[in-house]
Amino acid sequence: MSIINPSGKEIFSVTTEFCGRPLTLEVNRVGFRTTGSVLVRYGDTVVLGSAQVSPASSAAGLFSIID
Repeated sequence: MSIINPSGKEIFSVTTEFCGRPLTLEVNRVGFRTTGSVLVRYGDTVVLGSAQVSPASSAAGLFSIID
């Protein structure tokens, strides 16, 4: 699968056999607006995990709407 990565992040993939099925981790293939993302494939199941990190800390609390 070839996807154009507009952010220029390095895309890499690791595949291994786990309990008789292929387990594949693809880092930065999707989720271009996040700091980092991983696409995990195990058999017929696909899961996307992503994380966003801010360069500066926020003065607001985690639940600032409630405060």
